Amino acid sequence: MRQKHRHWGEVPIAFIARKDASLREADILAHLCTGLARYKLPKAFHFIAESEFPRSTTGKIMRHVLEQRLG
Repeated sequence: MRQKHRHWGEVPIAFIARKDASLREADILAHLCTGLARYKLPKAFHFIAESEFPRSTTGKIMRHVLEQRLG
């Protein structure tokens, strides 16, 4: 997902449903750094419960609803 940014236009962000409460943003970044270029790394992380992901009738995550939550 992407978020508007004043300088870059858009930047990647991540909505994450964690099953392990000890999972931290730093852990995710460390894992992502092994396979992604720096400019592709999420600039923000939003931890939400899996049940909070808005889903369509076919079960797909409705990204536009998550984008609206960003403001």
